[in-house]
Amino acid sequence: MGRTILTWSPRNKTRSIGADGLPAFAEFTVDTDDNTSILSLEKINYLLNSIHCTNTSMAVGFKDHASFAYSKRSWNWVNRHDDHALVMVAGTHQCGWNSHRIPFNVSDIVFDDHTKTARMKGRPSEWKDVVDSFELSVGRVAQRQEPHDVCVAPRKRGEHEKHLTLDFNHPWDLPEHEFTSPEDSFKVALSCDKCGTHGSFDLGFYLRTHKKIPQAASFTLTPNNVSASITPKLSVSGNFAEAYSKEFDIARIPIYGYSIPGILNLGPEVVFSLGFSLGPVSGSASISTGLSVGLQNLAELKIELISPRVVHSGWTPQLHAEPVEIDAQIEADVDVHARAAIQLSAVALGHGFEAGINLRPYLDASLTLAESTTGVCPNDPKHHIFGVNLAPSVGVSLAAEITNASDGKSLAKMNIANLKEQIPNACFGFGPVVEAKREVPHTPHLHGRHQRRYRHGVNS
Repeated sequence: MGRTILTWSPRNKTRSIGADGLPAFAEFTVDTDDNTSILSLEKINYLLNSIHCTNTSMAVGFKDHASFAYSKRSWNWVNRHDDHALVMVAGTHQCGWNSHRIPFNVSDIVFDDHTKTARMKGRPSEWKDVVDSFELSVGRVAQRQEPHDVCVAPRKRGEHEKHLTLDFNHPWDLPEHEFTSPEDSFKVALSCDKCGTHGSFDLGFYLRTHKKIPQAASFTLTPNNVSASITPKLSVSGNFAEAYSKEFDIARIPIYGYSIPGILNLGPEVVFSLGFSLGPVSGSASISTGLSVGLQNLAELKIELISPRVVHSGWTPQLHAEPVEIDAQIEADVDVHARAAIQLSAVALGHGFEAGINLRPYLDASLTLAESTTGVCPNDPKHHIFGVNLAPSVGVSLAAEITNASDGKSLAKMNIANLKEQIPNACFGFGPVVEAKREVPHTPHLHGRHQRRYRHGVNS
């Protein structure tokens, strides 16, 4: 049993998901049986003075007889039995024409002692055809600047921060968007002028297979100063008894992914949506509020993909709500919500995985009409006769979903957190106000001996 470790790191610049100054990387560990050996030419490049590759052969020339003789003793193993297989990995541009690492499946080697050259019969192959048991970890190495595509032997397992950074700084303001019923029984307009998300996530992906069968696979997410804010305004006009709901995407933002040719494609996407539910409704009014949601920086989340489950800690959101405002009389049940979804997809050596995280802040409100000739709202200094009583609540739900990469069907849905808070009831007064009672002026009674006449300012 043999083990080969290859590490990918960026060329000249950060290739993380989002730019945070830390280079992205991937670590690929391949296990082989006793009849197969994998060798990276990058590890012995300092011993070589020439490499020539074609679609059917590879020839490597050595600088000295000692290194040639050592390689001859080691590599001649492939000629001893038909079942022996040698996979020679050419690094980026080592063949001159290859833009990325490429494995050569070698079947026979001829050694030329005079020129110190090993001439191999073989062909370029796909990684999925030469590897059946492996571990793949994708992430980032803090403060490392390795050359692109260089084979690096890690010092110890677990030394690396296996995360990529997913940028979550996205404004998604929505101008007023109108909806009407086919029968024109109502009209609805929804807008959000200060909606958006902030911060970033550290993202990691892990896959382990044995004999081409996945044994373990997972996505990991850790928030960095992550928050979401929405300031929805819902305008409603109509009279209807049925319920009506609508949700629509505001934006789909593909985030820069990470790719290892022939091994991995990792491509996240962020989707922003707004929605509402109404009914029954009687009247016309605009309802507005503000919600903000934050996640702790120390929170950790792991989505296990083979036997679906979510392991998490510290992912209970922090919620803050602004007061609800109403500008006219209405009777209705209202739900307004937003959704920020991170959709993750990875394809590694023919194995596809998809999962998503949904952050959904919402406002629920029950609005009822009220009337009182003495003033409908106890804290209304103007003492309006008509008003609206508001019973609101706010909340946020956080859920994960794992889907089939081939057809998009849901495999599992899991709740991570549900938080709901009652906020104080309110009363809004409208229309006429209570008339103040007129007071009759009091005229004091004057006794005769105290009466005086005033004429032109002269008393008599």
